[in-house]
Amino acid sequence: IWLGNFILLTAYSRLSLSMNKQVSAILASFLKASLLFIFALAFYRLHLVPVIFLTAMGVVQFFTAVAGGFISIYLLKAINK
Repeated sequence: IWLGNFILLTAYSRLSLSMNKQVSAILASFLKASLLFIFALAFYRLHLVPVIFLTAMGVVQFFTAVAGGFISIYLLKAINK
């Protein structure tokens, strides 16, 4: 999860220099969720974790990262007014 968060922050920082912040948040969230899903899939195939981890480390991570990104964008916008 730490590596996923590092990817999220790094990707967002770089993407937001050249595109819309909301789009940057979505793409960075996708990268994070993809990384976590790949690791969860590998652990699942090694029979180290149950199948529920695939959902938890994929779709759930994606939507929580997008939500966190959007909340951060709008909070910072409100604070900096």
